[in-house]
Amino acid sequence: MNAKLIVFDFNGTLLFDYIENKEAWNQTSLHFTDKPIDDRKYESFVGMTDTECAKMIENGASYERAEEIFTYKENIYKELCYKRKIELAPYAKDFIEMAKKSHIEVAICSSCPKINMAWYIPYFSLDRLFKENLVYGMEMMRSKPYPDVYTYTLNKIGVRGDEAICFEDGENGLRAAIAAGFNRVYAIKIPGIDLSITGRLAPLISWKEALESFNEVIRLN
Repeated sequence: MNAKLIVFDFNGTLLFDYIENKEAWNQTSLHFTDKPIDDRKYESFVGMTDTECAKMIENGASYERAEEIFTYKENIYKELCYKRKIELAPYAKDFIEMAKKSHIEVAICSSCPKINMAWYIPYFSLDRLFKENLVYGMEMMRSKPYPDVYTYTLNKIGVRGDEAICFEDGENGLRAAIAAGFNRVYAIKIPGIDLSITGRLAPLISWKEALESFNEVIRLN
């Protein structure tokens, strides 16, 4: 693979937690508003920060109220992940190790909050896989589909977009990666997500269909 850097979104890309996240946000919405979340509304959450999602649950919520909402959600989400013994996406570790053996740097660039990454890192040994290349919890930046978090990551590592490859999932994330100028942008097919959402962007990026798993990427090389 011809690249200096491979950047991964985390949730929905390296971790197939679409169902757990959706269930947790739905329970949270019911708790705070007595209303469930429909599929269309939840799809708009993908790639957004927890603060922004919480403000969509309760319109006009203050930052303190939003923090209360997303903390409630993250506690439910964490319990679901532990209960279901969630693991990294199939072949993800193999692909990451293959990239590192080829002297390609790897990084995570995620909208997920610090409260989650605090247990993701030890639970999935992310510090061993990615070392210091972990960008997350950037609540003060504009969230995806704006490219800010990806532009920050590229600058932090010192690599141009045309020297890097990005793996994403939802529409917001794909648009952010495209806007950041990555050489290639790939999507991994996520259990539970409607591919027509990301399929609309197919003419703009370098895949004809979302890949079934990182094993397909391994076979491309």
